[in-house]
Amino acid sequence: MSDRTMTSAASQWSGRLWIGRHVGRWVAIVGAAVALAGCSIKDIITVPRPSGVLDPKQLQTYNGAISMANGAQGIFNVVFGGSSALNGSGIGIVGPFSVAGGVLADEFSTWSQDILDGRSSDFGSPGGANTIFSFIGNAHMNAGQAIRYLHAYASNAPTQYLANMFIVRAYTDIFLSELYCSGVPVSDASADGSVVYTGAVSRDSLQKLALAEFDSALAYAPTDSAAMRNFIALGKARAYMNLKQYDQAAPLVAAVPTGFAYKIQYAGSPSSAQPWFYQQQYVTAVDVEGINGLNFRSAHDPRLSFDSVANYNGIPIWVPHNMHSSTYAAPVESGINARLYEAEVLLSHQDYPGWLNKLNDLRANGGVAGLAPLVDPGNDHDRLLLTFRERAFWLYATGHRLGDLRRLVRQYGIPQNSVFPIGAWRDGLQFGSFTNSVPDPLEVKYNPKYTGCIDRDA
Repeated sequence: MSDRTMTSAASQWSGRLWIGRHVGRWVAIVGAAVALAGCSIKDIITVPRPSGVLDPKQLQTYNGAISMANGAQGIFNVVFGGSSALNGSGIGIVGPFSVAGGVLADEFSTWSQDILDGRSSDFGSPGGANTIFSFIGNAHMNAGQAIRYLHAYASNAPTQYLANMFIVRAYTDIFLSELYCSGVPVSDASADGSVVYTGAVSRDSLQKLALAEFDSALAYAPTDSAAMRNFIALGKARAYMNLKQYDQAAPLVAAVPTGFAYKIQYAGSPSSAQPWFYQQQYVTAVDVEGINGLNFRSAHDPRLSFDSVANYNGIPIWVPHNMHSSTYAAPVESGINARLYEAEVLLSHQDYPGWLNKLNDLRANGGVAGLAPLVDPGNDHDRLLLTFRERAFWLYATGHRLGDLRRLVRQYGIPQNSVFPIGAWRDGLQFGSFTNSVPDPLEVKYNPKYTGCIDRDA
């Protein structure tokens, strides 16, 4: 796809909702208009309620294949930052991926007693993130089906459709690895529409699957689409950073402009996929959660501002400014993160002047006024925590915080009770010790190959 506006070839998608043992039913979703302009991508989607059962043969056409791709993209957009979903059902109480990870980490909290928020989510009682597992699986399988249909019925379609579907599959692999325990199933669909089940796939295996999907995406990405290629580069870098292969990540993002952003623009009407905070008020932005959460609100950092929008059970609901607007564009990845990855890699090589210059150059040229230069704290431990604090404030509510906290524990040996919320949680209860969520038993009920997580480690 070139860096100019492109409207999808079909305005309506008919795809399969993959929940339960076999295919549920054919549902209709109005497709997305995908715009690539300058250094940003905006996917505008509309997701109405199903319009009834349709003949599967209707998809075995050029337009049917294109519509399937648009629909899979639409599900992905809901997974990342939306609230409305298929069949009129919505993302669970803890929000989509970009919010749920922050609930388990220290960005957000729920006004109800959701155990994901309390870090005690276990297989018998998984907490509010349970529904997201099904939606991520839906996006992954629908993208796989779209790839099959694009090859079979739309082989002459613009190649960005295939590239987008491989990107969706790669990011759903990453989302599963960052939000859930090591060892979740990643099922797919066969040619006849039946579900092909898997057993537990480890966290690192999911990263490697994502890298392979990104390589496929790159093979189909138009050569004149710098925006799509930047997005793929950032995704691959994220997988490499999750694998602690820092030197593989840095060269990938070197050419990504700091001002680049991949953003999902939500439509905002009641029948469409809305940004989570447009209407939902189950989640509030917290400040110093537990004993050791970051001071996101009280820092009064120019990168973050918040609005008080409600009060439930004596708990004020704070929402990041602009995130409760129907025109909010949710950033999935950005050139800001490219510079932050570079800074972290420099720190890993003990290049302290280069590390500090990278962070301060971002503060000076990252598009936010009023950020004073940082001073080297003088030791590796504090340098590391400062790096991840910068990541937390630059990438707030973009779905990176939980993965970052898990990396601090897993890759850098920081005790989890130093970075994850601890102490008093709610109504006399204490925070638990889990650093990840689990699927709901009902979501894997019909999978004969899955027996549970490999481990609950970070």
